[in-house]
Amino acid sequence: MKKYLLTFVLLAAFGIVPTQVMAATKTKQAKTKKEVQQKETSKETESTEPTEEASEPAHDVGAVGQLPSLNESWYTLWGLGFSKNQIEDENGNNFFQGTSRNTSYNLDLLGFYWPINNHKTMLGFIINTTSDSGKDSAGITWSVVTSQLGFSAQHFFGTNIGDGPFIRGDLGFTRAASEARKGGNSFTADTNSKGSFLIGGGYAWPLSQETRLLLGLYYRYLPDLKYDGYVDHVKGRIINLTAGFLF
Repeated sequence: MKKYLLTFVLLAAFGIVPTQVMAATKTKQAKTKKEVQQKETSKETESTEPTEEASEPAHDVGAVGQLPSLNESWYTLWGLGFSKNQIEDENGNNFFQGTSRNTSYNLDLLGFYWPINNHKTMLGFIINTTSDSGKDSAGITWSVVTSQLGFSAQHFFGTNIGDGPFIRGDLGFTRAASEARKGGNSFTADTNSKGSFLIGGGYAWPLSQETRLLLGLYYRYLPDLKYDGYVDHVKGRIINLTAGFLF
């Protein structure tokens, strides 16, 4: 046995190894080389194939940040502007005929709205008030204040509410109050209420994420209103140029 072992060692030392042993060694080396190649191929395949995360479209987390202003669950609108009023009495005469007119103004008050139509339209209610006054040759100051409480709808043609051109329509009820003053004496009278409307439009600019400026021109119809307890009436047309702030 030792002889065979010594013979094998000598043959191996001179590079002469039995065929079976050499074949087994070569087979093992080939298997090892093949395994290495398979591992390298597998790594290359993994690096070139897209992962599930990479293949999925990225979520557009910046969509809200790209809006001109925030989409809010509700809005409030307040405005102030100038008015051009054509107010007449029951005979069709100018109510302020023969007076030196003061500045007329209008207010949008207590406007509350809720968005619909993918934040392009808002519905709610608002009070539009106008005030007009003048002083006659007898020193009497006459004033007429009209107020319309109505359902209101506004639609914006920009990206969202408070951006770009817009239109507005209000439908509600109007009443008026008149006052005559001279010195420390005054006389007031209120009218009944009747249906009325306001229509118009303008342009809106976002000032910040939660504040928008709305500049609008509106026509408001003033129905024939009768003063309570009197035969006198008041009616007319009102043009409002209003700067509103939408929060």
